[in-house]
Amino acid sequence: MFKMKTIQIILFIALACIPFQPLAAGTSIKQMNTTIIADLNQTIDKDIRGLVDTDRLEIELGPYYNVIWSPDEKHALINVKLYVCPKGKGDTQSGYISALYIAGKDFSNISRIAWTEFTTTEYGKIIESPSWSQSGDFFAYEELTEGKMYTVKSAQLFVVSTDMQQVQQIEMDNKMLYNYNYPLNYKWSPVEEMLAVPTPGKLVVYDPVNENNLTFDIDNDISNIDHLEWSPNGKNIAFLEGQDGHKDIVGIDIDQKERHLMYSVEDIGMYDTLWSPDSQKLVFYTLNETDENSENGYDIYVMDKNTNTTEKINQKRGIYSVLNWYPDSERLLVADDSIGSSKLCSISITGNQKVLLDGIEVVEVHLGPDDYISVLDTSTSKLVIFNDSYKQDFSNVTGSSWINDNLMFTTNSKTSILNTSTNTIWEIQRSAIYPYMICISPQEHFISMNNTILEMNYGNSPGTIARDQKNDSASQVTVLNSSNNQEQKVNTTTASHAPGFSAILGLIGFVVAMAFVHIKKR
Repeated sequence: MFKMKTIQIILFIALACIPFQPLAAGTSIKQMNTTIIADLNQTIDKDIRGLVDTDRLEIELGPYYNVIWSPDEKHALINVKLYVCPKGKGDTQSGYISALYIAGKDFSNISRIAWTEFTTTEYGKIIESPSWSQSGDFFAYEELTEGKMYTVKSAQLFVVSTDMQQVQQIEMDNKMLYNYNYPLNYKWSPVEEMLAVPTPGKLVVYDPVNENNLTFDIDNDISNIDHLEWSPNGKNIAFLEGQDGHKDIVGIDIDQKERHLMYSVEDIGMYDTLWSPDSQKLVFYTLNETDENSENGYDIYVMDKNTNTTEKINQKRGIYSVLNWYPDSERLLVADDSIGSSKLCSISITGNQKVLLDGIEVVEVHLGPDDYISVLDTSTSKLVIFNDSYKQDFSNVTGSSWINDNLMFTTNSKTSILNTSTNTIWEIQRSAIYPYMICISPQEHFISMNNTILEMNYGNSPGTIARDQKNDSASQVTVLNSSNNQEQKVNTTTASHAPGFSAILGLIGFVVAMAFVHIKKR
């Protein structure tokens, strides 16, 4: 049987066939003023290095920081990785110290929540997938105990309030946690303080505020939950349930507190994109093997909750990857990588198909506002942004992503933010070692680069070279036990029993993984 759980789309863009201009007419470039509010190398670096058992281990690389701001920007979680190896065995063995920290808005108060040590010989615990609730009042993270070949032996979920009170400690179903490359296996509601968690034999929807939890049975002996997703309005949950070969699309109605079968067919799968923005439609695919009359490939289906109908929307079977819904909930952005064809298309829910780019192999594609699409070819470092009325390209780009209505992209020497509505590019004369080490806060007031946290000021000073003004308010890192809120000075190098966060096999492997967009199909 032809199987594809993940389609990796690797692109070469035939830019010569498209009349892009280096810079669109009317584009203005302004220098952004920034203020340094924290240097994590002055706080967290010292703390995490103190956790290394220097009798056994030596430091290889890092630390590397990943900053995750709360939606209200009042707090930030910081994932930190410090790569280590057993003394004298760096060529054959590896490991890492990993830690999770929380900081206030100005990073003047940084506290360590948890940490762990993991090596490829002794194994250990990791922390995976820290994330915020929609209000920013709670956060959660997974604690995984891993053994040989990175198999998950046990899994727990911790839910903690921002005043560092542990609200929930949940035993998760470790069979549904494959490895750290997959997305987090619990999901916060996009509109309420609720989170859905697969537990052994059940799917539980937790309410950390009112403690009105909902529980739905799962046949744990034969079923796994896959692609768990909330609808954008928070009223429904959909997921795949079953085993390879036959899975069902199952729905949960939160208001009615009911579970119901939505669709059942052999060889069904879901894309990373599931719900339409209006919460009324779902997209999925079926896999069909070659027969005498057709090619091997996928058919794309859209299910309409209002009409209770399901329709195939592709004109012919192919190797399709649905990248995203358009905001109008009437069209899908699709990569068609069928034999003899490499296209980027929009397909309407009525089956109308429009080719946006032809003769391409796509590396990294993002859908922005007003039908803007950004395409980055990492082999040539060429970034293209376009819609029906606008085309522009940039050279020497190392990474890109949409932040609200703005496109952020990086080069080796600077970070740029393109506002498509005003056609203005704001430039920061700083960049990061790797693009994934740059993060902008949800309201675009702050940006993290490598070890530095900056406050951004769009201001009214076009053409002024950005000058960094350092805020020296950073304080010493403290240790917080999330279950009893006790504090202590950081003065120990012995191994902690607190959980730590997920790590990656090695820095090189992670960088390679970040270079490609993975469209997961299971």
